[in-house]
Amino acid sequence: MFRQVIAVLLLIGLSAFSSFAQERCGTMAQVKQLEKQRPNLRRQLQEQARLAQRRDVKDLSQAKTLSSVVTISVVVHVLYNTSGQNISDAQIQSQIAVLNKDFRRANTDAGNTPAMFSGLAADAEIEFCLAQRTPEGAPTNGITRTQTNKADFAFGEQMKFNSSGGKNAWDTKQYLNIWVVKFNADEELLGFAQFPNSGPATTDGVVIDYRYFGTQNTVRPYNLGRTTTHEVGHWLNLFHIWGDDECGDDQVEDTPTQEAENTGCPTFPSASCSNSGDMFMNYMDYTNDACMNLFTKGQKNVMQGAISRWRPGLLTSKGCQPIQVPALDAALVEIETASKVFCTSAFTPTLQLRNRGSQALTTAQIQFKIDNGPAQTYTWTGNLPSFQGINLTLPEQNVAAGTHAVTFSIVSRNNSATDGDATNDALTFSFQSQGVGLPLVEGFEGNVFPPAGWQVNNPDFSITWQKTNRAAKSGTFSAVMDNLNYEDTGQADELVLPPLDLTSQTSPKLTFQMAYSLYSATGYSDTLEVLVSTDCGATYQQVYKKAGRDLVTVSPIYREIEFVPTNGQWRQETIDLSQFASSATARIKFRHVTDFENNLYLDDVKVEGQPLSAQEESAQRAVQVAPNPTTGNIQIESPEAAVKSIQVFDAVGKVVQELTPANRVAGQPITLSLQNQANGLYLVRVQTDKGVVIRRIVLAK
Repeated sequence: MFRQVIAVLLLIGLSAFSSFAQERCGTMAQVKQLEKQRPNLRRQLQEQARLAQRRDVKDLSQAKTLSSVVTISVVVHVLYNTSGQNISDAQIQSQIAVLNKDFRRANTDAGNTPAMFSGLAADAEIEFCLAQRTPEGAPTNGITRTQTNKADFAFGEQMKFNSSGGKNAWDTKQYLNIWVVKFNADEELLGFAQFPNSGPATTDGVVIDYRYFGTQNTVRPYNLGRTTTHEVGHWLNLFHIWGDDECGDDQVEDTPTQEAENTGCPTFPSASCSNSGDMFMNYMDYTNDACMNLFTKGQKNVMQGAISRWRPGLLTSKGCQPIQVPALDAALVEIETASKVFCTSAFTPTLQLRNRGSQALTTAQIQFKIDNGPAQTYTWTGNLPSFQGINLTLPEQNVAAGTHAVTFSIVSRNNSATDGDATNDALTFSFQSQGVGLPLVEGFEGNVFPPAGWQVNNPDFSITWQKTNRAAKSGTFSAVMDNLNYEDTGQADELVLPPLDLTSQTSPKLTFQMAYSLYSATGYSDTLEVLVSTDCGATYQQVYKKAGRDLVTVSPIYREIEFVPTNGQWRQETIDLSQFASSATARIKFRHVTDFENNLYLDDVKVEGQPLSAQEESAQRAVQVAPNPTTGNIQIESPEAAVKSIQVFDAVGKVVQELTPANRVAGQPITLSLQNQANGLYLVRVQTDKGVVIRRIVLAK
């Protein structure tokens, strides 16, 4: 489940003499909208913030305070319609300077913190730098500039995509993306941010109106860069200090409870909710920029926990490191969208050739081979400028059903000149061709997880399916989802089986062992689904879904400790797959949705069919389909069985031809034409009086 938690500062009146409304942030209003579809959202967010700063019995793997100062790589995307909106490099640098001072407690107004709070004020030990290299390894000043045809932007995500007049994010695991825009006057926005693990990676970051970004040419009373400090606080998991509720809780222990937001610049003490004074000078309140001056130690722990737990890619990012560019550097890059599963025997190798050198790249000779087969050579010629890439499509190959590995290597470039970095000259990736025949039996006992041909989809790069030796129905190992420590509720993680040929046996079925217990009686539950695709994963059909009491395998159903099942606490589930029996490349996946309850285990996954009966075996012997491969026409002969109907399916299970023979003379061949079909794999299903026969045919015109 994706969740988009957005902090919005609302501005009333844009002149120097205007005043600002009490309500400047739409965070909880946005949450209430999302709660119409996801009723648990507010509780989930509060739990996430609470666990980011402390450990408790249910939180066994919580993030730790970082051991040293962390520097976050920043890219600023300036979107402008007029020249006045195209802010200067100096204005951008002034904002980075404010962030560094505010987060390191080096701000010149730190002395304005009241004595009562001075012992709580913290150096967050977080710094920021404008990126010096792009995700592709090119030099940069950390600023992109895009002239847009949009006069301004409404609240939303349009500014984050090229397709809607904005700018696509850089790798959000490695960079803090900040979009600087002009907001629609009707929206009255100052900025907004996306909380950790609250929405898609493609929209992760902070958006600020250009009039409140930095300290140059900005509008009072938000002219000192604290709008961005505030929003980056949200991006690092901080809530508003009053908890967005009357005398609410921001989930930070050392910030005093206060009745509501403060605006302007109050005189201390300004007390509420029986406290000794509101901490209105906190960056997460609503006071004027000149009145803000601290984060607390508790807030520091939340932010550092957010980095190590939910944004760990920032710790290994090389974005702040300057790059040394060699004169010549040809590199091979895998195309992320390239399919790793092919429904036919035909495989078209694709990859990207990238120039990471300062000279233009004019030739490249690429050698490739599949498995241990013979090496083939592909030669590219052209003119590829520095730090540009080109996608290459190599000649089509034909491979047998099963798992394969293709290896690419650059053996020559620019007429055999020396390459400046040989480490990026080679590339290998694996793929699956066609479906694996039944039976499939997997008990997770092997050394590799996921097993060969299987796939784990982990969209939030957090806790996901893993192998464990703590419990098993048989053998020593099983697969587990560690829900006890997975505080990001609503996230979906998938365990995908290799493509299967369900035509190889009759009446296919899926069986698996599972074990699950709830943690609490709150009404929340993790969910397990099984889905099946017959079109190579393009679409899926749900065939199983259980949650709550239906999912539980033990009694009592609640236990407020980590669930580790005994041998008697497992249950076998059986799913009939007969409706997919015509698919030669069926994809089956387990889809798990977490709700912060307790652990779920899988073991002994089997997909198998029933042995053929004597009559079906007779039909198999009786029916002949030839020639194979064919250039277009095929003949079906069945001297010992009466043919009732014929269907031809393409590789994704679509019926492309049907025939019901009429007045057929016994023993006379039936001719079908595939001349109007595209080359590839087809299944011919022949219904006889002795049973069903399925033959696989390759069309190669």
